[in-house]
Formats: sequence, C-alpha cells, structure tokens
Amino acid sequence: MKRTFIASALAALACSTAVVAQPVDYSKLEIAITDLGNGVHLLGWQGGDSLILVGDDGVLLVDTSVAQMGDKIRAAVARVSSKPITLVINTHAHADHFGANEAMGKGGALIVAHANLRERMAKGQTIAAFNQTIPPSPPAALPTVTYANAMTLHFGGDTVQLIHVPNAHTDSDTLVHFKRANVIHASGTFGGDGSYPFFDSSSGGSLTGTIAAQEKMLSLADANTRIVPDEGDPGSTAVLQACHDALI
Repeated sequence: MKRTFIASALAALACSTAVVAQPVDYSKLEIAITDLGNGVHLLGWQGGDSLILVGDDGVLLVDTSVAQMGDKIRAAVARVSSKPITLVINTHAHADHFGANEAMGKGGALIVAHANLRERMAKGQTIAAFNQTIPPSPPAALPTVTYANAMTLHFGGDTVQLIHVPNAHTDSDTLVHFKRANVIHASGTFGGDGSYPFFDSSSGGSLTGTIAAQEKMLSLADANTRIVPDEGDPGSTAVLQACHDALI
C-alpha cells in the first residue's frame, strides 16, 4: 500500500510539473534527425520523438505529433527520403502522438493503431492530470486499420511488430519493435534517461501495466537494442532494466 502511494505521488508530481510549463511555440522547434541504422531514423525535438523507416515504395512514420508539427515532420522526412509517407503508426491516444494524423491521412497514408486508440480519438477524451479536453477527431484522422493484441508488418526489409501492452501509459499503448534495426519505440512507458514514467490513469494507464510493458520490452531486447521514449535520446536495455527494478 505504501509503495503504491509513493508511486502515485511521484506520478502526480511529474504531472504537475508539466501542467505549469509554458505554452510551446512550435514555430521555433527544430527537428533533429538521427540515423539508427537499417533505414530507421529518429526524428527528435523538444516535446516528442517520432521514428521513420524508409522502404522502396514509401516511408513508415511512427507518431505524427501535434497538428502544428505536421509540416515540419514532412520536411524532416524529405531530408531523408523523397518517397511519400505511406504508413503511419500511432503509439497511444495522446494528441501529441496523433495530432497531425488528418494531414497525413489526406496525403494518402494508411493509419494503423490499437483499437482503443481509434475509439478514444472518435469519442474525444479528457486527460485529468493536465486538465485537458481533447475533442473528437475528424474522420480523416482516425486509424483505418486497428488490431487487438498484436500485429506484424513487413516494410522496408524489416519485420515490424506492433504489441499492445494493456493499461500501461494508457489503455491504448503500442510497442513498435523494428526487429532488423533492433529498435523499440516504447510509447510512453519508458523515459530514455531512466526517469520515472508517467502513467495516465484517466486514460486507463497504471503502474502495474507500465511495469508489465517494461518487462515485455526487456524480453524483446538485447544489450544493443535502442529503446525510444516519448521524448529525448534512445535509452539502453541497461537503463530500462534499472528503471524497471526501481518501479518494482
């Protein structure tokens, strides 16, 4: 009971810090591109991380960020490849991960996500920790392909596993595992620097689910795996193990 209370208090503290942060001027944000090998690149900026995988016929994009970043993401992709964005994966139902979906969908991209994410986008939701109400998304922004437990995609010479981890950061989380590139996008279940992860209880998240998500990633990873967080540089398996042990 005491451990649960301490964990909840720490999570609330992390949330309260975000609430008082100043509004972001997206016009001033720049996207840094890091080549992770085997066609996978990290698109990083203050406030978020996306991944792209370049294939022969197009580009796979993990998370579209907020609507205001859509043009910058497309410009960053164009710096890597002249091919169009043909496939989008959303990792979870927070607006900073699906906000530019509509633009990508209208541009011809197929959008894939967990079924809970589509439902939350279609109905709208309130994130209590941030006192934020997210209205229902327009039809063009909604995922057109959803899955329940797991899905495997074959793209750009890689095998891309989508794995649902229930009630972790949210109830809609997808771990994205690029097997050939040995890269995992952790959704919101891990901070690359080992910091305490935020689980959004109003969106179905939980401490227990976050621990289970980290255990799933540890089962997939080896000593060389790069684990991509919500924001910041990729973390190592050793850092993930230490974070997991601290949560336990």
